[in-house]
Formats: sequence, C-alpha cells, structure tokens
Amino acid sequence: MANAKACPMCQIINPPEARLCDCGHNFEKWELQGGPQICNLCRVQAETRQVAFHQHICVFVMAIHRRLDAPLCKRCLHRQFWGMTGTTFLLGWWGLISMFVAPFVLLHNIVIYIDCLGMNSPRPDAVQWEVHPKRTPRLPSKQLVGEKCIMCEQRIATDLDGRFCKACRSPRHDVCVRRGEASGCPECGAPSSI
Repeated sequence: MANAKACPMCQIINPPEARLCDCGHNFEKWELQGGPQICNLCRVQAETRQVAFHQHICVFVMAIHRRLDAPLCKRCLHRQFWGMTGTTFLLGWWGLISMFVAPFVLLHNIVIYIDCLGMNSPRPDAVQWEVHPKRTPRLPSKQLVGEKCIMCEQRIATDLDGRFCKACRSPRHDVCVRRGEASGCPECGAPSSI
C-alpha cells in the first residue's frame, strides 16, 4: 500500500481510500468524527483551518519549493505564515524564474493568512493530544495474497477475500473473523498461541 494513511491519532495504517480511521479520525476534515478539531503541528484541541502555505527559495540556478498543507490552529498558523513567507521574501528572488514566482507565492500566502485572521486562538488550558507511544505504524512485511488464513489455514486468493488484522497483524479471511472470543485476538479471534 504505497499511499497508505497513518492515522495521526492512533497510528493505525489505513487504506488510501479511507475517510475515517477506526478511532474516529476523519482524514478529510482532520478532526475526530463528532469530536474536537486538532492542530496538525502542536496537537492542541482548538479551532483549526485547512491551509496551504508555500515557501520558495532560489539560489541562482537551483530553486527549492516547500508546501505545508494541513489543518492548523491560529498560533501555528501565525508561526508558519511568518516563517515561510519571510523566508520567501528574503531568499525567493535570486534567480531569473524566481523573480516571477516569488511574488505569486507571497500573494498566495498573504491571502490565506488574511482569510484566517478571524479564527479563535487556542485556550491556555486546551487539551493537547498525544500519539499513543505503544502504537506505531506498521505495514505488513508480506503481501496478503497467497498468505494462509490464521484461522482456517486456507490460502487467501485476493485482497477482497481478507486482510491483515489491525490488532495482531495476522492474515485472515473476512468470513473467518470471530470477534470477542475469550481466548485470542479481540479484533479477529485468532488463537493467542500464535
């Protein structure tokens, strides 16, 4: 899964087309479904706005362009605007093409920044979310197709037949899932001896 999405809240790997993680995180709105908005940089619970700031640096023959596209709180939005726009203002002009690119980058950043000035700042006692330290993103080391199901020990023929369990990372058929069994994985029911 080349474009797999790692959830910023729980670090579970989701398919590229996923809109929601199992924990409730919405990838499109960058907030917990039915829950608070979270800043992508400082992880504080506050009003956020999806912004795209650009930074353009030119060193005569080489140009470096950087883009930040994320939901930010007002505090992080200020910091990123002044850092990226200031760098572009000082170092974005030193090339023939960059003399024309830099003004557009500056204008773009200023328009976005002015549009976000009405946001509320994070409260001093705002909750700061942390990524759970024990849950790190892990992609399966093998391809799913051709693996043996942990329950029935039959070969998994296609990606549509099964998946890797998010809890124990075992390959399994979708029809073999036995959630909530007393012994074994709580997610898929795989035997605990494995």
